[in-house]
Amino acid sequence: MPCLHCTPSDATLNRLPFTRTDWLASDSHEGVGFSRCLGCEDRWLNFWVEIFDDQWLYWSPMTPEDEARLRAEKDSYKVYEIARSIVRNHKVVCKGPVRGIEWVSGSHALLEGPPW
Repeated sequence: MPCLHCTPSDATLNRLPFTRTDWLASDSHEGVGFSRCLGCEDRWLNFWVEIFDDQWLYWSPMTPEDEARLRAEKDSYKVYEIARSIVRNHKVVCKGPVRGIEWVSGSHALLEGPPW
């Protein structure tokens, strides 16, 4: 049976169903880490990006292979690239500055701004 906390649905999310566990990479405009679902304890990718002073946070399902690939990468910019590719290929939880918390298609996620 699917987890009621982290399974995509049309229901409005009143709160984030995740707890952060650790960060892999973070700088002034983006960061990558891991979270756990509060219901089933599955591991999720946690990716945030700041664009024009607005912060967008994403939680994406990932495979154990995705996590291993992220942990093995030592270059933070490559970690960000891998994270973006994972987010783009899933339906993700987004917390944005305008609409709050919602499920969105990762292919429509706002993941990059102008070069800093």
